[in-house]
Amino acid sequence: YKTKTLEPFGLYKRLTGKKTVPFGSIAKENQTLTGKLSTWIRANLFVPDARTLWKHYAVKKGRELITKYNIQCIITTSPPNSAHQIGLRLKKECNIPWIADLRDPWTNNKISSFLPRTKIIKRIDKSIENDVFNTADKILVVSDGMADEYNKYKDKLHVLTNGFDTDDFAESTRVVP
Repeated sequence: YKTKTLEPFGLYKRLTGKKTVPFGSIAKENQTLTGKLSTWIRANLFVPDARTLWKHYAVKKGRELITKYNIQCIITTSPPNSAHQIGLRLKKECNIPWIADLRDPWTNNKISSFLPRTKIIKRIDKSIENDVFNTADKILVVSDGMADEYNKYKDKLHVLTNGFDTDDFAESTRVVP
């Protein structure tokens, strides 16, 4: 299902004149005044991430779908971390189990280290992360290292690694060049 969103990247493109938006190391790639200002705005006004303006539309659609299909469990996956804010709201409003699946660390990730976030914004982001982790019924992470990082939540934490089991493909005769 698709929803509307408010998209800050369109404004970024108009301000900078660039046709594409740099991802990942956005702060390193924007050394012009406009680029630095855009990066500061992205880092401090869009918390936890630049997709956060989608959550209001997604929560509304989520409520509709939960009611229409009698959904019994919510699963959110990130990035973007704002997806977990959607799960958080739906969990609180609909009182059904919720699994938060993290493909990458949240506040302690490489991209965040490049963003010029203020101390208060870092605290707000960490508070959102804690609220999500405290409220989710289960938390999935992709590695033992992430599990160690989130050890505080070990009673609800599960590791589900990326990859595949070669035994699932043992009888396959297809050869890939």
